[in-house]
Amino acid sequence: MKLSAEMHDNGIAILYLKGEFDTYHVSMFTAKAAELLASGYLRLVLNLRWLRFLNSTALGAIIKTRKQFRADGGDVVISSPSPFVRETMESLGLDRVFTIVNHDSEALTYLKGDRLDLEGLNVDSPSAVRIHFHGAVTPTIGRLVAMQSSRLTCSVPASTPEMVGGRSADLVFRLPLYRRQEFKVRGTLLEMEADGPRRRLTFEIAFMTEQDRVAVATFVEDMQQLQRAVHENSFESGTDEGGVATATAVTHANLWFDEDVPTRSRRDLMKNIVERCRAHGIEIHRGIKIRRDSGSEL
Repeated sequence: MKLSAEMHDNGIAILYLKGEFDTYHVSMFTAKAAELLASGYLRLVLNLRWLRFLNSTALGAIIKTRKQFRADGGDVVISSPSPFVRETMESLGLDRVFTIVNHDSEALTYLKGDRLDLEGLNVDSPSAVRIHFHGAVTPTIGRLVAMQSSRLTCSVPASTPEMVGGRSADLVFRLPLYRRQEFKVRGTLLEMEADGPRRRLTFEIAFMTEQDRVAVATFVEDMQQLQRAVHENSFESGTDEGGVATATAVTHANLWFDEDVPTRSRRDLMKNIVERCRAHGIEIHRGIKIRRDSGSEL
């Protein structure tokens, strides 16, 4: 990985990361961030446009750096993340911890304290939720915050009109690590509350297909297991603002495929994953399982 810094007024620096950010490069990154902080640059923009890959240790270093800057009265903003980085951060819920913008100019505006509209959310984002209240002309686009077997919580722009509980809505969302198809459920609004610059909506799920119910239940169970694994087996674990679990090591992960994905494609993908892990010094100790109705080991 290559690092380069660009200094700006008002104690702001932009740090450009290019290549692959793995455990080997953590010390270089943390040293550079510490150098900027010691030089009086309390507000840092991490431009991740050219970052092709980062692992859990690298994510832990970025989270720790943000804590250090904020402890000194500064902040860290993520700018122009690559598709891989954006999907990784959104799937882990880190987009609810970090301010993420599309361009350096937006990051500079935000860190200078000028008003910046960060409410927009791409409908194709993995964490997007389409909320179509019955009787409304157009749907509202929200961000998935929490998922339970029978409840869904999402945040929406503060400009969303205030609503009372009991209103019905059709909800469409995705869990891309589990399947390609969207989940389409019907829910009843339980409450709407302020959530910083946004509003948070909690829905009781009134209807979903049995197939969706099984998939959601499995997702919830896997997330609970992952949280336990992070806290019990990580080298350094903790909880960031917003209750997001952080860690510098993960001991295992479950990978789901759609039943219509050909077996050969699954095996080719798994082979690539194993090779990529080994290229970064990560060994597979207990094998990898492809789980359908009945699990089959590769």
